[in-house]
Amino acid sequence: MDTIPRSDTQDVTPMGHGSVNYALPLRKDIINDE
Repeated sequence: MDTIPRSDTQDVTPMGHGSVNYALPLRKDIINDE
């Protein structure tokens, strides 16, 4: 997952935070709340 480029992850993640959202699923909940 870390090897995936940020631009690729941004397309996959609905939030568009990139690897940050991909590597930290728990943080996704916090970001979603904000």
